[in-house]
Amino acid sequence: MFIVAMSAIIFAGFFIQGVTGFGATLFVMSIALLITQRELVMPICLLYTLFQSFTIVYKNYKNVNVKHLLISLSFAIIAGVPAGNYLIEHINDRTAKAVFAVFLLAYSIISLLGRLKNDVKEADESSKSPNTGSYLFLIASGCFQFMYGVGGPALVTYLSRVVPHKDTLRTTICAYWLILNSIILLYGVTQHSFTIEIKLALLLMPGFLLGGALGSYVAWRINQRYFMIFVFSVLSLSSLLILSQTL
Repeated sequence: MFIVAMSAIIFAGFFIQGVTGFGATLFVMSIALLITQRELVMPICLLYTLFQSFTIVYKNYKNVNVKHLLISLSFAIIAGVPAGNYLIEHINDRTAKAVFAVFLLAYSIISLLGRLKNDVKEADESSKSPNTGSYLFLIASGCFQFMYGVGGPALVTYLSRVVPHKDTLRTTICAYWLILNSIILLYGVTQHSFTIEIKLALLLMPGFLLGGALGSYVAWRINQRYFMIFVFSVLSLSSLLILSQTL
């Protein structure tokens, strides 16, 4: 029963990412934490995202914005990852879940309100220069990616301001995951903070492959706005359920 439930969660997460281009680990972790532990599911999500990112970067490596990739990685690795490591080692699991849930709830509600208001800005904001405060998002990205594999929202908040085109943005994000997730996985395995359950990863692989493929297929066949309203509503509910576990 556990495998069936996890396969469904993995399928849904990577289906969402196939449609929207982001959010697989964010969705998977928000639901999976209700039935299992971070140490079990997070490395599998990182591994799947690593595989997906490699495929995209390999095919589109010329689109990578090297300058902002290096800036993003520098802040994430030098400051964000150590901060995440410190929090994991010095706070208990219940507190860590509460931190994650509050972050997820805030992100989901802000995103949901934006979609409900149809606040989709198509104008090119990429010409904006990053201010000092925007670098804090890169630190947050490294921190939350290390803790729960959910550094995406903070990363996109920074990169969407400075990377000029959608294809470049998508490929640069994937290059970021390719490098950062490799570092986090290597660190986690060598420090024995988690292990990759190969058998479980193989059992869940069909859900990952099917979800990603189906998501890509239907990406242009559904109303993106209403789909994202549904996704952020589910994430908001999930964050409230996780918070209830910490009370």
